[in-house]
Amino acid sequence: MRCRLTSFSPDECHKTTADPNPTMKPDHKAILYAVQKRDKALWDLGDALVAECGAPDPTSAGYAGPGRLRAAWHYLQENGCDYSIAELSKLRRVAYVFGKATRRFDISWELYAEAGTPEMLEAIVGGMPKGTPLTKSYIASIRKQWKRHQREEAKE
Repeated sequence: MRCRLTSFSPDECHKTTADPNPTMKPDHKAILYAVQKRDKALWDLGDALVAECGAPDPTSAGYAGPGRLRAAWHYLQENGCDYSIAELSKLRRVAYVFGKATRRFDISWELYAEAGTPEMLEAIVGGMPKGTPLTKSYIASIRKQWKRHQREEAKE
């Protein structure tokens, strides 16, 4: 299900696509609200990692090397937060690649992570057949097809 986050109130959240589960009761709004808060928290954590640890891209002027991310990881560990460096790196990369101007809050953070780039996400969303649900597995299958196509073109 895709949902546009217009505020942080479950009563004001509304769906932007046809409901794939018409039996879902209104009392599930609290669940949807919690999921949206989790997505926002992932974006906030990724943004904080970019701000405090620098860009993840070594070619970027804001790149500070891996030391700052490792220091943040140690700090989190010391304060009872059990994230791996790989998880923190992924959060930072997704927040960096999908800058605030490219984010749409009608799809989950996980779908951004699966797509990898704003261009890939927009190409996938733009080319979806009507009625096709946007899922991690759908994005993965399209990316796999695209990579296969790229390899075949490179051989020619």
